[in-house]
Amino acid sequence: MGKTKNCRIKSIIAAAFVLLALVVFLFNTRQAYADENTNVLLVSLVNQDPDPVSPGHYVDVRFKIENDGDNDMKDVVVKLMPEYPFSSDEANIEKRIGTVFARQNEDSGIVVKFKVRVDEKAIEGTSAITIAYKSKNTEWQKASFDINIRTVDSTVSIEKVEAFPEKISPGEKGIVNITLKNMADSAIRDITFKLDLGLSSLLSYISSSGNSLYYDLLPFAPLDSATEKKVKLLMPGQKKTISYRIIAYPTAEAGVYKIPVIITYYDELQEEHQKNDFISLIVSSRPELSVTMVKAGTSSEILRKSRKNKITLKFVNKGLSEIKFLNVAVVKSDYYTILSSDRMYIGNIDSDDYETADFEIYIKDNAPESMVFPVEIEYRDSNNMLHKEEVKIQANLYSEKEIREFESAQEGSKTKYIIAVIVVFAIIAVWLIRRRKRE
Repeated sequence: MGKTKNCRIKSIIAAAFVLLALVVFLFNTRQAYADENTNVLLVSLVNQDPDPVSPGHYVDVRFKIENDGDNDMKDVVVKLMPEYPFSSDEANIEKRIGTVFARQNEDSGIVVKFKVRVDEKAIEGTSAITIAYKSKNTEWQKASFDINIRTVDSTVSIEKVEAFPEKISPGEKGIVNITLKNMADSAIRDITFKLDLGLSSLLSYISSSGNSLYYDLLPFAPLDSATEKKVKLLMPGQKKTISYRIIAYPTAEAGVYKIPVIITYYDELQEEHQKNDFISLIVSSRPELSVTMVKAGTSSEILRKSRKNKITLKFVNKGLSEIKFLNVAVVKSDYYTILSSDRMYIGNIDSDDYETADFEIYIKDNAPESMVFPVEIEYRDSNNMLHKEEVKIQANLYSEKEIREFESAQEGSKTKYIIAVIVVFAIIAVWLIRRRKRE
């Protein structure tokens, strides 16, 4: 009985030793291979700079390495594995971190940075970049993270503006062609182009009660269509021409007018963009300056040979716009000598108005009976464009005999006029006398 009891005790003690040995073995095994059998090494994307990155540019990508377990992770290595659209110019894309201690996480985690190039033909959106990592006792593991790619300066520009005619006269119709170009590296869609003839983009902050005061600042109105046009799609580098038919107000003043344009569009990420810009249109009409010599009214104003004469030139503005800074010069000739200044500054002449200029000349004996006086004129129009031209003015010279006949004719006309007046008064006097006698 005693022997049996002792055997049982020995068996229990032996089993206890075996169980303890097994527990120690399992504990040591867990300690030795904890980093192999537990996922305690964590990799996360901290940020990308810039965010987003444009195609064809570089981006700095930062990753955080953390140990969320209770054991140190030794000989940790992180390797970038770039695939299209990413590449690296760095010769060594592996970074050896060494030991990441137990619970080295959050703010104490290790940050590594890689400089990555984005292909210039990359599509806007997100693309995955892969990083591999391992420790002394673990195999390589991989993790992928999204990098935001987008053309930051996604834009459509006005490449060219053409007006036909180039300068539109008041009341005249014209065509304006505006060429748009997609300057981005990706497509843009649903483009709305508005020619803001009503200045709504500039007056949005003004109350509606005052808007009417500004609408006529731009003297143009659209023909055949509204001021808003649509373009469905523009691929990278593609161009599209938008045409407007317009008319200038009949009362439009000459000048250069800046017209606001509003462009609204969507990029590949369906984000809306709006761009405000200006185009310019010119209102102008060709100057019509008429130059004539004022005809003689008396014998003293008749042009004579071998005499000092005064000629009066009349300048009439027949055009719709103002003539500015008018200079006049009589060209020298072998047939006459200019006694006064040969040049005179007249200045501005409004539309449907005139100015005169007087010159004194001595006409020589060798002058022909029909004289030509060349006159040089120089002026600027309402848009400050310079105009120069030479005008030839025809004038007749009279002999002394012709002048005497002219004077006799004038005196005869005066005598007839006086006789006619006397006859009228005589008739009136006779009528009054007879009337009194009847009374």
